[in-house]
Amino acid sequence: MPLPSSRCHGGPRGLLDLAGDRDEAVARARVLWREYQEFEAGYPSALPYGFFATRAHAEPATHPREQADEEFPAQPLSCSSDPC
Repeated sequence: MPLPSSRCHGGPRGLLDLAGDRDEAVARARVLWREYQEFEAGYPSALPYGFFATRAHAEPATHPREQADEEFPAQPLSCSSDPC
């Protein structure tokens, strides 16, 4: 038999601190985001694939397309300043 809408596992819903749980999760997320940004700041931003493709097209003797295909995924994962 389902619980009435005023109950949650047999107790009053008003006793649940849903806002407190949400506030704790928000605070943890803010700390993790700040820590991630500090970590990411120590690495150069990744270059978009277009950078490697353009270079390969302009300088095929020194930067062949195969090299572009290898260099693009080998760079850092950070994409903070330019879209990847």
